[in-house]
Amino acid sequence: MAYKQLPGRGNNPKTGHGIPAPFKQTAEDPKVAKMQESIAKRKAFGPTADEQKKAEGFAENASKGKVLSGTEYNSRSGKTVPKEFEKSLRSGKELGLEKSPNDMFITDSAGKIIKKAEAKNPSAVEALKKEYGKMKSSTEGARKANTMAQNYTIGLTGK
Repeated sequence: MAYKQLPGRGNNPKTGHGIPAPFKQTAEDPKVAKMQESIAKRKAFGPTADEQKKAEGFAENASKGKVLSGTEYNSRSGKTVPKEFEKSLRSGKELGLEKSPNDMFITDSAGKIIKKAEAKNPSAVEALKKEYGKMKSSTEGARKANTMAQNYTIGLTGK
C-alpha cells in the first residue's frame, strides 16, 4: 500500500472551525482585550520617565474630576469607574405615548427620543433592538477599556 496524500483541510484554524460563534469561548469585548494586552506589555517593560511624569499629572487632574468622557473618578477607591449607559430602549407605553403604545424607541438620558421603530413593522423593531444592543455593548466596552487605562496610569503614581 502506497501512501497517498490528498489535498487537505486547507488553512482553517485547528480549533473552532465550523462551530457557531456563540459557542466559541472568546475574550470579552475586543476593545477590552486589546487594552489588557497593551497594559500587560507596558507593565512588562515598566514606565518611562515621560510616562511617569504624565501619570502624576493625570492622577492630580483625575482627583479633580478631569477624566475621559464616560468615566468618573471615585475618591474613595482612588480609581476611575465607567459610567452607566445613558440611553435606553423603551416602548411607547413606557413613555406614556397614547398614539403609539407598541412602538419601540431609543431614548437618551433626558428621555428625548433618538430613534423610533413602528410596531406594524416587526423587522424594524428587531433591527432597532439589535442596533441598541450593539450600541450599548460597544459603548460599555470602550468605557471599560478607558477605565482600565486610566487606572493603570493612576497606579503608576503609587496612589
